[in-house]
Amino acid sequence: MQTPHGDNHDLWIDPNNPLRIIESNDGGAAVSINGGQSWTGEQYPTAQLYHVAVTHEIPYHICGAQQDSSTICVPNAGGGGRGGGGGGGGGGRGGGNTYSAGGGESGYIAPDPVNPNIFYAGSQGALLTRFDRHTNYSKDVQVYPLFFSGESAGSLPERWQWTFPIVFSPLNAGTIYTSSQHLWKTTDEGHSWQKISPDLTRNDPKTLGDSGGPITHDQNGPEIYGTI
Repeated sequence: MQTPHGDNHDLWIDPNNPLRIIESNDGGAAVSINGGQSWTGEQYPTAQLYHVAVTHEIPYHICGAQQDSSTICVPNAGGGGRGGGGGGGGGGRGGGNTYSAGGGESGYIAPDPVNPNIFYAGSQGALLTRFDRHTNYSKDVQVYPLFFSGESAGSLPERWQWTFPIVFSPLNAGTIYTSSQHLWKTTDEGHSWQKISPDLTRNDPKTLGDSGGPITHDQNGPEIYGTI
């Protein structure tokens, strides 16, 4: 059966009408009234969020990374479009004033504390983007541009967790930190990164092998241990 979303988890069949089915997946839930020949869409806010972040504006916008989908932001009050003004932002689940902040399903989202139009967002595979919602322009600013799916953690020069932190300095709004097994910072909006620490992990070889071993398994590649 073709369902509206991947990673299907659970199924309910109406005991009084077996053609009526509710199926849950990483995108939310879908309903069929014809035994799975067709399903309702998922344009409503039922996604799982890894983290929640808010912008520094009024009305503030709430952002999160959706499991197995894009990031999403929405104003906390109705009527506020992108940039805090009127009009709809378009796109995204739920329609209306929603928009993506860049990055991907598993990442931190770090709204700029000075310019509410700028967002930094991450995802698995060390992806880190800078998104300007005013221009709708997104660019890759990741520290170490290597997509490592299929490689063991021990073979990587930089080990990036599935959900790695992206944090603005509370003392200097122009400084951003992120981390592999090393701590990194940028002071030029991700154009360049400086490694400012040694390896701060145990770097235990027992946890740095291939995926599928005694630690864990993930279909998209290895889970990376030995990270900050």
